[in-house]
Amino acid sequence: MIIGSLVNYYDKLIEDGEDVPMVGYANQSVKYILDINEGGDLVDIVVNTYFETGYKGKETEVAKKLVVPFAGVKTSGIKTNFLCDDMRYMLGYQLNQDKSEIVPAGRHFENSKNHHLELLSNIESKVATAVTNFFINWEVEKPENCELIKKRIDIDKEFASSKLVFRLEETLELAHTNKEIKNSWDNLKTQSEREKYFCLITGKFEPLARKYTTIKGLKSGTEFLIFDYGDATKGTSAFSSYLKPKISEFTEFKYTAVISKLLSSKSNKFNIGDTRMIFWSDNNNYMSESTMSEVFGVNNASEDEDLKGVLEKLTKGIPLLNFTEDDFKSDFYIVGIVPTNKARAAIRFFMKNNFGLFLENIKLHTERFEIEGPPDKKVYLTPWELSQEAVNKNAKEKNDDVIVSILKAILTNDHYPTSFISKILTRMKAELHGDENTAKYAINYRRVGMIKAYLLKQTNYPKEEITVALNNEFNEPAYLLGRLFATYEKIQEDDGGNVNIKSNYFASASVTPASIFPNIVKSGELYLGKLQGGLKITREKLIGEIMSLLPAAPLPKNLSFEEQNLFVLGYYHQRQDFFTKKDNVVEAKENE
Repeated sequence: MIIGSLVNYYDKLIEDGEDVPMVGYANQSVKYILDINEGGDLVDIVVNTYFETGYKGKETEVAKKLVVPFAGVKTSGIKTNFLCDDMRYMLGYQLNQDKSEIVPAGRHFENSKNHHLELLSNIESKVATAVTNFFINWEVEKPENCELIKKRIDIDKEFASSKLVFRLEETLELAHTNKEIKNSWDNLKTQSEREKYFCLITGKFEPLARKYTTIKGLKSGTEFLIFDYGDATKGTSAFSSYLKPKISEFTEFKYTAVISKLLSSKSNKFNIGDTRMIFWSDNNNYMSESTMSEVFGVNNASEDEDLKGVLEKLTKGIPLLNFTEDDFKSDFYIVGIVPTNKARAAIRFFMKNNFGLFLENIKLHTERFEIEGPPDKKVYLTPWELSQEAVNKNAKEKNDDVIVSILKAILTNDHYPTSFISKILTRMKAELHGDENTAKYAINYRRVGMIKAYLLKQTNYPKEEITVALNNEFNEPAYLLGRLFATYEKIQEDDGGNVNIKSNYFASASVTPASIFPNIVKSGELYLGKLQGGLKITREKLIGEIMSLLPAAPLPKNLSFEEQNLFVLGYYHQRQDFFTKKDNVVEAKENE
């Protein structure tokens, strides 16, 4: 399924005229161009680079990428590529072992010469004639030729390993772009004399892929292992059995070319630790890919339909004008690739759904996550941002698995990882004992929003009870105890006392309320007695309302995991309600 999806995407990119290599071609960084005349003389060596602005505005010289003929990955031995290779094959020189001087690379040049003369022999074009004449006339042992290359290496050491291509000086036509040469190369790649087998992906009889293709964008030299057709211990390749899985070399080229393109993209990839995540829509739709890139935290979506706007419109039933019905029905893919060792990579994560369903699931998560909070709170937090609420910022904790689990839960509308919610509770309680600033933000909308989402998704509490803001009619004891705790904390603040109730009692009160609350109530009543006037009456009334909803039975000795989360939610809701009422009072006074 994964390979078939990638092959289909490749075909769509070709159909849309995207910058992706055709079968038999590859995007290569080519730093130098060899200008030759029709007689085959080397006229000039031209630099083929541009300057790219990088980190902190620093400019770096980068070789331009060209789509050139590609015969396959070199493993060992001498094997030239057609019309694009390094100076060993194109000019017949290489650096010696200590890289102090150039020496002839006669065997490499002879291999390249014979290969080019054979492929160009029946092509009638000026540039083909020029390249043919170059290989016939170029003398590696000629002193002036050697001196010319030596001077170039003295200027740029990278010349020795850089890719080189030919260009006809008179017309400035690159040899590999010549129409007659391209047609000949295309025919050569499709007319293989090797035995053909049934490709499981395309359903056609084609030559099988027998070599690994390097994936650009992973660790250097990483390849995808397709299938082992022979006995690796004997170094043989047996193609006798039709029962073995088989993929054609054209299929293998297409899907590896697409992976390389996605991994080199700035908008269709993101990392989760060592895992490289790539994503695409099968109709190659920019808007859907842009929107999902914001879901993953890659970059901001387009200004026309950013993620916040999309989710708000979906919630209100407002049409999304920049998306068509076909966009919503199109399949959307997410693949996670992880290197298994220095030379191999494997699929760790694969998800497919239509774009509309992914959006619907994200909307449902956003609705569960929504909670009263500061004016600048975010509508949506990325999986990475959510995962940070469960880790110690001062410790180097790896949480790759947590991020993947959150991502899956959001996109599939599945259960959130309970271990993640548990870590949020643990982190919250630990930070309450930190410095003043850390303790102040320990119980924040991001953490409580996830707790609310968990309670709505994975518990049996009525959905209408777990609300965005304070629910005065929700009589679950754990929720009420959280509200009561927040109220006594507020009373202590009203009196102007040294507010330490949260750091001293919150963690234990949310687990063993029966043993802790008597002390909280006792000290709270002392602070309440110091208040005067309407404020005292308001606080006494609120305590009475909360107490009246609590059951007459003794307070619970222990709160379950779900109840601990309810306690936190009740506390947070009550605290936010205090702030909201205060803001409303201030606003009313300003309007008088």
